[in-house]
Amino acid sequence: MGEYKPNQHGILDVEVDANNPDFVKVYFTPPQHSLRMADGCDDGQPQKYRKCLLSLNGQEKSLTMSPIVTRAHNPDFLKPKLGQIERVTIEDDALFVDGIPSTPYGVMNILDKLPYGFVKNYANGLGFRAPTQIPRAAFKLSQTCSEVVVSKRRPTSLDSKKGRLYIAKEDCDLIMQFPKLKANYAYRILSSRLPDEDKLVEATSDIASLVDKLSKLNPRELVDEIFKNPTVRDNLVSEMTKKPGELANLIDEIAKKPGGLEKVVEARDHLAIAYLNGSIAEYEKMLADNNLQEKAWQDFFTKNPMILSMVFAYPSIIVQDNAYLGGTAVSREGADFADYLVKNKLTNNTAVVEIKKPTTQIFGNNPYRGSVYAPSKDLAGGISQVFDYKHSLQTNIANLTHDEENPEIRNIKSYAVHCYLVIGMTPTDANREKSLEFVRGNSRDVTIVTFDELLDKLKILRDALLLGGGKQ
Repeated sequence: MGEYKPNQHGILDVEVDANNPDFVKVYFTPPQHSLRMADGCDDGQPQKYRKCLLSLNGQEKSLTMSPIVTRAHNPDFLKPKLGQIERVTIEDDALFVDGIPSTPYGVMNILDKLPYGFVKNYANGLGFRAPTQIPRAAFKLSQTCSEVVVSKRRPTSLDSKKGRLYIAKEDCDLIMQFPKLKANYAYRILSSRLPDEDKLVEATSDIASLVDKLSKLNPRELVDEIFKNPTVRDNLVSEMTKKPGELANLIDEIAKKPGGLEKVVEARDHLAIAYLNGSIAEYEKMLADNNLQEKAWQDFFTKNPMILSMVFAYPSIIVQDNAYLGGTAVSREGADFADYLVKNKLTNNTAVVEIKKPTTQIFGNNPYRGSVYAPSKDLAGGISQVFDYKHSLQTNIANLTHDEENPEIRNIKSYAVHCYLVIGMTPTDANREKSLEFVRGNSRDVTIVTFDELLDKLKILRDALLLGGGKQ
C-alpha cells in the first residue's frame, strides 16, 4: 500500500452514512499545485473542486468508482475519464475482509486489493489501466451503457434499461491480460459471452438499418450519408487514425452486401479526402485567426493526432499531451511539461514536441549582418526549451516510468530523444528563407517545422489521394 500524502497527491475524505455504517462515500480534493497548473481553477479554494471518487456498499460487498482525469494540464481535468462510462463497479467479497474503511488508509488498503488491470492509485483518478479497451467495447454493445460492473457472482450480460454492462470476473481477467490489444478484442470476448437476446440490443438495430440504406448508394452518396449520421461521424477521426470506431463496423457490414466490397474500396478514398478537406479547412480557419493562443493549437493537434504525426519520419504514437517530465520540487513547482511526449511505435524511443503559435516571429525585423538574420528570442528560446525537456526526460525517465500504470508510458525508452519545435510561418523573402535553412541545417538535435509546412503536408496527402482515383 502506498503512503498517503494529501499535500502531494490530494485529499481523501471518507464519509460514513450516519444511518447505515455499511455505506461509505469517498471524496477526492485535488492538491493545490494541480489547481495552480489547471486552466481556470482557483488554488485558494480547493474544496470547490471536491469530487466523489468512490462509493462502498458493505452489504452488497461492492465498490463503485467514478473515474476522473487528474492530470492538471489535461483540458478534461476532473471530468469523467472513460467517456460515456461514468461508473465502474466491482462486486467482490474479498475486498471487504477487513470491513468497511473509515479512514484514508483503510480506503487505500481496499484499492490495493483491486484486481489486475485497474488503477489502484487514487491520485491517478482510478478506472482501467487500459482506459479505452472495455469502455469502447461497452459502447459497441450498447450506446446507452454508462456503468460497467465486474462481478464474481454474475455472468457477462447486458442490462440496457439500466445502462449497465455486467462482466464476469474471469472474462475481465482474460481481457486485462492483453492491455495493448484494441477494443475489438474485448468486444469479441464480451459479445461471445452475451445471451442472444442481449447482443447489440440497441447498436445492432441502428447499424442494421444504416447498412440496408447505405449499401444501396453509390460511393459518393455513401460518404455523404455517413457524414450526416452522428453515430459514425463522431468516430470518423478515430477511424482515420486507425483506432476502433463505429465507422469501421459499419463499413465492414456494408462490404458483406452484394457488390458492397467494391463500393467500400471506392468510398475509402472519398472518406479520406473528405476528412482531409475538413481538417485543411479547419486548419486554414485557425491560421487566419491571429488571436488564437498556443492552447487552441494544442487542443487541435490532440484532437487530430494524424496531423501531428506528419512531423515525424517514423510510425508514431502520442503517449501523453502536457507530459510531466520532471521538476525541481515535490510540489512540481518549476516542473517541465512538454506539449507532447511521442514514441516510435516500433522501438518505443521517445520524442518531445513543443508547439508555439503561427504568429510567433522566427526572425527579427532587421538583419544581424549583411543579408543574414539571427533567430528571434522565441525561436532560440523554443530550441532551448525542447533541449531542457530532453534533459529532464533522460534524467528522470526511471522515476517517471516506475510503477506507471499506463503501459504506453511504462515502456518508453530514451535511447536518443528527438526534439521537435512547431513554430511560426515560413518566411516569404529570400534572405529570411536562407537564414531559416541555416538554422535548421545546423540544429542537429532539433527539427524545426512551421505551421504552413504542416498544412502543405496535409494538402500533398489529399492531392495524392485525388491522383490515385479519389474525387472531391
